[in-house]
Amino acid sequence: MNIFSLAYQSLIHKPLHSSLSLLATAMGIAMLSAVFLISNGISDGLKRNAGGIDVVVGAKGSPLQLILSTVYHTDVPIGNISMEEYEELEKNPMVKSAIPLAMGDNYKGWRIIGTTPEYPELYNATLSEGKMFQSEFEVVAGSATDVKIGDEFSARHGFAADSDDIHDDEHFRVVGKMEPTGTVIDKLFLTSISAVQDVHKHGHEEEHHEEGHHDHDEHAGQITAILIKARNGADLMNLPRMINQDGHVQATNPAFEMTKLSKNFGVGRDVINALGASILILSVLMLFSMLASSLTERRHDMAVLRVLGARPSTLFLTLMVEGIMVAGFGSLVGIIA
Repeated sequence: MNIFSLAYQSLIHKPLHSSLSLLATAMGIAMLSAVFLISNGISDGLKRNAGGIDVVVGAKGSPLQLILSTVYHTDVPIGNISMEEYEELEKNPMVKSAIPLAMGDNYKGWRIIGTTPEYPELYNATLSEGKMFQSEFEVVAGSATDVKIGDEFSARHGFAADSDDIHDDEHFRVVGKMEPTGTVIDKLFLTSISAVQDVHKHGHEEEHHEEGHHDHDEHAGQITAILIKARNGADLMNLPRMINQDGHVQATNPAFEMTKLSKNFGVGRDVINALGASILILSVLMLFSMLASSLTERRHDMAVLRVLGARPSTLFLTLMVEGIMVAGFGSLVGIIA
C-alpha cells in the first residue's frame, strides 16, 4: 500500500484547503528568506564598499554624513579641508596609507572624484581597457557608466545630473575603464586631484572676474576628505582621538558609524521578522487544521483501509506525509519567491 499515493490523493481531494495551507507556508518562508537575504546583502555591501578603510578625515560636521558622502557617495559632502592636512597625515607614523578625495562635480549623475591611482586598489578594481589616469583631465570610468575610451565631456557642478552650472572651459577625456567590482567605484569617474581643483579654480576665477573681485580662490589647494588605513589596531584606536583634537577637521570610523546606522534599522527588521514568523505559525496551524479535518472526514475511509490490512502506523504515516508535502512544497515555493 503506497502511502505517498494515498497522501497525494487526499490533498487533491480538498484543493482549496490544501492550496491555502501551501500559500500561507510559502508566504511565511518567502518573507523570512527575503529579510534574511536583504539584511545579509546590505551588511555585505556596506563591508565591500568600505574597502577596508579604517578612518575617514574631513570637515567638521556629522560623522555619518562624512561617511555616506565620501565612502558610499550617497550624500552631499560637509565641506573641504586643506591639502596641508593630507600632507601632515601622510607623514604620520600611525598611518599606513592616506588617499585624498576631491569632489563636487558630476557627469550624468555619476560623481567625478579627484584622487590618486591607489584609490581603485581599495576595491581591488582593475582596468578592463585603457590605462590609469596620468595627465590632468584624464579620467578612468567605472564599469556602470555609459562612456567609452576616447569620449570627452564637461563636468556639471554639484551632484545633480540636470545642473545648469557646467564647467565648459575644461573637458575630461576617458582614457580607461574598470572591470565590474560590485562596489560603489563602478559608478564613479576617477581623475587627478589637480584636475578637480583646477576646474573649480577656473570657475571661481570667472565669478570673481564678473563681480570685479581678484581675491585668491578659497577652494584652491583644498580636498574633500582623506581615507586612511592605520598600521595596526592600536593606531586605529589612537589616530581618530589625535585628529579630533584639531578644531578644523574630524576623524571617524566607517565601521562604527555604519553599525549605529544598522541599529536604527533594527526595529523595522524585527517587525518584518515577527510578521513573517506570524504568517509561518498561521500556516502551521492551518496545516494542523487540515490534517485534523482530514482525520475526522476520513474515518470511514480509514476503517476500510484497516479492513484491507493497513496498519495504524501506515495511516499515521499517510497523515504525516500529507503535512510534509504541503510544508515542503510551500517552503520550496517561498524560497524561490
